[in-house]
Amino acid sequence: MILGFFFISVIAVLSGTNGEMGRINITVQEEKNVIIPCSYDNKYTDYQKQWCMESMATCFSQRGLMSVTDSPDQGVFTVTMRSLQSDDSGIYLCAVQSVGEIRAVDNSYNITVIKGSPDLSVRDIMVNGEVGGTVTVQCLYSDKDKYTKKTWCRRNMEKSCLQTWSRTFDRDRTKLHVNNVQRIMTVTLTRLEMKDTDWYWCGVGDLNFPVHITVSHQTQTTRGSTTLTTLTTNMPTTSSTESSAVPSSTDLIPTGARNGTHAQRFTSVSLLKILLPSCGFLLLLLLVVMGTWKLWQMRSHYPPEISATIDTEVGMNLCRMILLTLLQREEQEKATEWIHTMIMRLHTVLLSSRQIAHQRLQKNGSLMTLK
Repeated sequence: MILGFFFISVIAVLSGTNGEMGRINITVQEEKNVIIPCSYDNKYTDYQKQWCMESMATCFSQRGLMSVTDSPDQGVFTVTMRSLQSDDSGIYLCAVQSVGEIRAVDNSYNITVIKGSPDLSVRDIMVNGEVGGTVTVQCLYSDKDKYTKKTWCRRNMEKSCLQTWSRTFDRDRTKLHVNNVQRIMTVTLTRLEMKDTDWYWCGVGDLNFPVHITVSHQTQTTRGSTTLTTLTTNMPTTSSTESSAVPSSTDLIPTGARNGTHAQRFTSVSLLKILLPSCGFLLLLLLVVMGTWKLWQMRSHYPPEISATIDTEVGMNLCRMILLTLLQREEQEKATEWIHTMIMRLHTVLLSSRQIAHQRLQKNGSLMTLK
């Protein structure tokens, strides 16, 4: 029984945890994309990198929607497979070629393309982080794998994989958290370092899925009151076999790259913060002039003593409103709310002045009646 368990464990290592020259099982949904990392020894740096079918009778570096990109400084080349179809299913090999000789390197990959949701996938295949910061990777698994072993492995370091079944597990700077309700294993890497840039594997049972983590340096240069942020990434230097090797699908775009227009949005927001209050103040000034002119017309309908009262009340209210405006203008969080508030105050002044005028008129009429 112990011997049988030993053989089962060996098979699991070869097929489920990316053992050396083992077979990695990957399931992908139709029309989706995947990037496969292939590691190779430094002695193969100058060799041509190939992606081969199982028999190695058919190898290519570019075919249709499949392409190979080499990163010699990292000792890895990646195979991008786009818009996968069911007939793309099969066993593939990473290989190198020199002087007519083709040699398999790294693991073989059993890729299965299905119509429905795969039993294992990741939220983002490319994840970005900064030195000293934290990144989070979400591995999504099916309901039948809730109590199956989950693993997290780094490329070429499969012997030190982290594994858990249905609980939280952490080691050093890496933490695994399993949520069987949402069927998500969350991997959190903290206190990031540049050397953490690499390919990693999410694993559930005998299935695996690749994830690339890029760690960047962030430097800040202050110029006046504007802070410019420059990112220096540690992405591998690529020598693409074909120019089309760069993935074009949006689900292969690094999460950090989707924020490329941040500086433009920041400039727009800054301009709005300056222009909106200024426009609001001009609008308020226009309303004050219009309100004063309206009240000046109203005063002609009343006796001189009432008109003098209106002048006094309106003047005091307008001065009070403008003073409050100047005091509170800097404290307003939103320019639109500030403009609305000022309009309401002016409206209140007009109503208040009209009410005062009518009250004084009624009082004056009563006095005249008594006399």
